[in-house]
Parts: sequence; C-alpha cells; structure tokens
Amino acid sequence: MEDLLANERAAGENVQDLLKRPEEPIRSLLAAYDSYRSACQAVVFTDFNLAEKNEARLWNAHVEGKKYFSTELKRLRKQTGSNSPVVQTRALADLYLKWIRASIRFYRDHVYKLSTGFGLPELQAIAQQIKPDAENGAATADLLPSDLREKVLNSCHQTLIYLGDLSRWRASEKLDKKPDFGPALGYYGLACAIRPTSGMGQHQLAVVALEQRHHLQAIYHLYRSICVAEPHPNATKNLKMQFEKTNAAWDKGDLIQKGSPNDPEAPKRALIGWFVRLHSMCFKGEKFRGFDELEREVMGQLSTELKLRSLGSTLTRMVLVNIAAQHMSIENYKVKQSAENEHAFYSFLRINLRFYTTLLEILQDDLIQVTRATANLDDVELTNKILVASARVLPSLRVYSCWLYQNYQLLLGLKSDPTLSGSIEGFWKAYGRTLDLVASNFTIWELENYCPVPYMLEEDVNTLGFQPLIDESGGKANKVWKHMPSGIAKPLFSDRSVVRFSPAEEMLCRMYGFLEDGLFFAHDLDESPIKIQGDRVFYGNGHEIEQLFMPATIKEPVNKAPAKPKPAPANKPLSYAKAAANGKTQASKPVAPPTRAPAFTQSQSQGTQDAQLSRMVDDLVDDDEAKDPVTPPQQFSTSPAVAQPNGDCAVEATPEFSKTNGAPYQQQAPVARPGNKYSSVSSLWPTSPIVPATVSPPTRAFGSLASPPQDRGHSRVGSANSIRSRTSQNIGDSWSSLEGLPQGTGMVPVQAANAPALPGLGTYGDGQLLFGAGGGMWSSAPGGRKSFGGMSQDGGFGG
Repeated sequence: MEDLLANERAAGENVQDLLKRPEEPIRSLLAAYDSYRSACQAVVFTDFNLAEKNEARLWNAHVEGKKYFSTELKRLRKQTGSNSPVVQTRALADLYLKWIRASIRFYRDHVYKLSTGFGLPELQAIAQQIKPDAENGAATADLLPSDLREKVLNSCHQTLIYLGDLSRWRASEKLDKKPDFGPALGYYGLACAIRPTSGMGQHQLAVVALEQRHHLQAIYHLYRSICVAEPHPNATKNLKMQFEKTNAAWDKGDLIQKGSPNDPEAPKRALIGWFVRLHSMCFKGEKFRGFDELEREVMGQLSTELKLRSLGSTLTRMVLVNIAAQHMSIENYKVKQSAENEHAFYSFLRINLRFYTTLLEILQDDLIQVTRATANLDDVELTNKILVASARVLPSLRVYSCWLYQNYQLLLGLKSDPTLSGSIEGFWKAYGRTLDLVASNFTIWELENYCPVPYMLEEDVNTLGFQPLIDESGGKANKVWKHMPSGIAKPLFSDRSVVRFSPAEEMLCRMYGFLEDGLFFAHDLDESPIKIQGDRVFYGNGHEIEQLFMPATIKEPVNKAPAKPKPAPANKPLSYAKAAANGKTQASKPVAPPTRAPAFTQSQSQGTQDAQLSRMVDDLVDDDEAKDPVTPPQQFSTSPAVAQPNGDCAVEATPEFSKTNGAPYQQQAPVARPGNKYSSVSSLWPTSPIVPATVSPPTRAFGSLASPPQDRGHSRVGSANSIRSRTSQNIGDSWSSLEGLPQGTGMVPVQAANAPALPGLGTYGDGQLLFGAGGGMWSSAPGGRKSFGGMSQDGGFGG
C-alpha cells in the first residue's frame, strides 16, 4: 500500500511540474495525466477509505489542466490578421480535445468498475445497460457495510458530475464542429437520479442553461439545487445574480426571445418571458406597479396555451419554480423578518394560488363538456372522459395536491388577510367545483381498478428530494413516493420489475388521486371551506350549490330552498376496503375489467347514481388500515402511447362518445366561462368542439420499443401465456429525456440484451444514454452529432 501511495504522489507531482513548464511538449503532459489517473485508481480500489481525498486531488489536477489548455487556446484565438497562428491553434485544440476524451474514458471506466466491483443496484437501475454478474453483484451489494456503501454511492455521484463537467468544457470551448451540451446534461441528470437529495447535479444543470441563455431552465435548476437536503453552497448567490440578469434583459427588451410573428412558438416564448419577469420582480420583495396586470397576463396566456397545445416540461418547471420560490421566501423570512421577505412570501403564495386555480379551471371546462355530452348516453369508457387539456394539467395538479397538504393550514389562517383573501376564496371555489365535477363523472367503483398506483409516476420521480413537498411527519403528502401506511418506497416507473399501466390508465390513476385528496379535505377536515352534502361537493353555503351543466360563474339564487336529501338505498353494499378487510369481496357489485369502464344506461335512475357517489365518499374516507387489500392489484400494460407532433401523448385511441341504438353524438361547442377572467387575452380562447384525446399517425410507441400498439386484453400476473408474462416484461419504458421531464429523473430505457459491446468495456459501453453518444434524447443537437457517437474509435467520445 505504501508503494501505491508513493507512486500516486509522484505521479501527481509530475503533472503539477509539467503544468508550470509550458516549454515542455504537451504530449508529455498527456502521458503524465494517464500515469496519474492509473496510480490514483489503484489506490482507491485497494483502500476505498482513501477514495474521497484521492479522487478530489485527481480532479483538482484536471481543473488545473483545463485552465492550462483554455488559457493558451484563448490567447491563440485572439490573434487575428495575416499573422494569425491558424495551424498552432488547430493543433492545440486537437490536443485539448484528446485530453478531454482520455479523461472521459477514464471516469466512465471508473463508474463501470465501481458498479461491477461493489454491485450497486442504484447505478444499475439508472444505467440499465450495465449488466454485472447477477450473483456476485447482488451478493457484494448485500455484504457491503452501510458506511462503505455510502462512500461508493458518493464516488459514483461525484464521478458523474466530473463526466458532466468534462463534456461541458468540450462544448463550451467549441472543440467540435457542432458543440453539443447533450452529454453534459445526461451525466448531470444521472447524478441527480443517484442522489436526489444533493443539489450538485441541479446546480451544474443550471450552469449549462446559463451558457445557453435559457432563463427559465436556469432559475428552475437553481431553485432545485437550493430546495434539497444538501443544497449547493453557491446556488443562492447565483440565483440572485440570475434574477439581476433577467431584469437587465427585460430593460433591454431581450428577455423574450424574438422570432417571426407567425412562429407557433412565439406565444410560448412570451409566456416564459412574462413568467420569468414576474418572478424576478417578486424575488426582490418590493411592491411594483403593474403586478396585477402582469399576473393576469401570465395566467391568461397560460390558460390559452394549455387549451391549444402542450407546454411539455415548461409547465412542470413553472409549477416547481412557484412552489420553490414560496418555500425559499419562508426560509428567508425565518432568518430575517424584514418587510421585503414578508412581501416576497405573500407574492409567491398568491402566484401559487392563482396558478393552481387556473389549472383547476382548465380541468373544469373539460369536465363540463363531458358532463353535458354524456348525460343521456349509455356507454362511455372512462378513458374517453379525459380530454386532451385535462391530460395536460393532471400531472401538475398531482404535484399541487402535495403542495396543498403542506399548506392548507396556512390558507385557513390567512383567509381573512386583505392581501390574499380574494385569491384564497377563488381557489377554494374552483377546487370545490372541480372536485364536484370529478365526483359526478368518475365513481369509486369505476376508478378502483386504477388505485393506488403501485409505482412512482413520472412527476413523482421528478420531485424526489424536493423539500417543499416532503412531509417530515410522514403524512399523506408522501403517498406519491411511498406505500401507505407502511412507508415502503415505491419502485420507479422505469424499473425493470415494473409493468406500467397504459398512458390512459395512468391518467385515471391521477384522477383517482385528485378525487381522494379532495374528499379528504371536504370530509375529514372540520374547518375546511369545502363540504359534502348528499352526493355533491360544494364551497361555502349549501344553498348555493351550482348545477353541473352551468359554468362556474353562474350561480343559483341564494334564497333557493335546499334540496331534500335523497334516501339512501335499502341494501347498501360494503365498500371494497371493508370487503378486503373481511377477507372477501362484495359479490353483488363485481369489479369491471381493468380496461373497460362500467357502462351506464339511460334508464338508470338518479337515485342509483346518488348511491354510487355516496358509496364513493364512504370508501375514500375509510380508515387507511381497512384499505389494505387481501391481494395486491394486478398490473397490466395495454394501449401504448403514441407520440404526437405537438408533444402530447394520446391517452386513448380516437375515443368517441356514442349512444347505444341511437343517432351518433353531435359535437357541441364548449361552455364559455362568462364573467371575470384573469386573462386579458381571453378573446383568443378557442371555441372548438369537444376534442377528446386523439392519435396521430403512429411514430414511436412509448413503452414498447417502437412496437405497434397491442390489443387491449386482460393481463394476469401468474399466467405463463398472458401478455404480461411474455411481452410486457421486456417492454422498454418511455424514459423522459431531460427536456421531457426537468432534470432530476435520470431514468434510462431498457436496451437490447444482445447490443454490441464497445472495445474494452464489454457491455458497459454499449449504452448511448449513459455515455451521451448519439443524437437521441440526450443530445441537444436536432439531428444528433455524427462525430460524437458509437462510431468513434474511443467508444463514444470521438470526433
């Protein structure tokens, strides 16, 4: 061991000596780095207790090397004219690129050796193309002491950060013909996935966004690097600097990216610019003229855009920026109780309330259309009731439900505050109205097949480690990440063992979660402003319950006598939860097949529907202990999603509302929302007929490795001939790229087992996603960079 340490010290001193002597050939410096890397790795794998210090020293040497090459390259590039050293500049750039590629190969190999040497399931789950020996790897991982295991994970996490930095240097210095930040984004994303409680990866993602002048992404990642258990030490300072830059860009007219007036992305760019401007002004904690107008413009444009097209990851970023900004303002106020910090908190809380209300109103409008369209129909499948706009907002509403669990007491305490009372009242009205419409269109008997979702959905994975949503007391807010009440962590949606629901069924899972959360507030909280009366959910006075067909702003007369409560059915069946607790299921109320919603006929009486809603409330408010099923819900995977040109995912194949033995349903215009609106551009809202989720010409089926959509069928866990046991276990999941889900997921799709191996790395180097090769979702270039892929001689980092 002493000899290894002596060799490592000598190699490090040799590198430092050559860096100070620019007259020495650069190739000698490259050889010295190779020797130093090998010596350091030998020490690390001999005594892993020395890994942290040795790896830090080695990386510091690489930082010094970057300064060495970068300084000289900038000096040569500044020389222009007839005496410009073109040949010398090109030669130095080639040597610089060679040094970066060698460093990337070393650190990539280091991750591979850590995985094969210690059997890290965390790394294997993220980089699924790494396939160590199953027996040795699993045994080694189980036998690792907890402290050593933590050191190995830290080493993997830090190495991925190093790989991201090296890839970022390569793009920043423009060493390739087409600089590409995609590999850097990929490595940083993997680092976030390994340790979501660390802000290091998120901070480095913000650095890339700053270089690309993506203001919203930079602000988002800086907030994410702050709102974690281990925040980045420079994140708060950099966030302040970023807001100063956005204010300066606004003053110059550069905050909103310019483009053609006919560009379909122009409204989205304007929305992002206004949103960033709103946050930058609120962050200062100062009152400014035009706040109300700017807020109305943001909310109105948000509503318009979501009804026209998908905002993709932009909506998720906006929601999490809102939540993080409020959380940070509270923490700042705890440290310094100044008027600026207090005003910033009130401003961000109001933005969250208005944003949440806007999303609820979008869901409301869709549900009103569905209620009117299906009032007299016999058979409507559940998935057909979720229209396109609803599918766009449901993931964000799931995130906001966690926020509401954490903040409802705050809203109750501030309901009389003159600054927030209007926003709080408007939110509860919209929440109660939306919950009433959901309960009227989706009953517990219909949704029971889709709850609880046995794995983390994409938005759940994306919010892992996000402190503002975590309930330290283990409350209901944590149910998206853990099985309740056991507290056992759910698997990720991309885990090999998980068979995902179809996208349409995942939307039904989200709808059930919204219904369950809402009925908790309406039934379990005595002080809640929303209540349940009979089969209706309402806000305020029970005499003012609105008709389901009416827009939210049209109310019944205040003096109208309350309707008489409907008598309960004589033989009320037991709920599923109670039946499961007794070890048997109610025979008189069979469960509908998973892929087919229960049909309802025109002859059904209103009393039957009331009874269903009453049973739904009883089931959802039962004790958690009684909801443990005798057998776990069966998982199935049908109807893979199809990507559409506008970024949407079809939730069902061309759904149509139809009436049995009758004339086909005629599409109707959506219900307008008269009265006051937040938006000053409400005249731009579409008046198109009902548009259920539709399917574009098949492109790539998520979750099926581009296989054609399969017929809907019943999947049973134990059946050897079922579609699950043969096909779906090998189906790859639609791993959202770092642009599809904001950084932090780091999930990678399953690769074919017989993929070709790269030279010298076995199956380790065959994964483009782990190593950033290719022009896929990890590449920021539209068509990929041909010179940066598996065709290169160095296993993915050539060119």
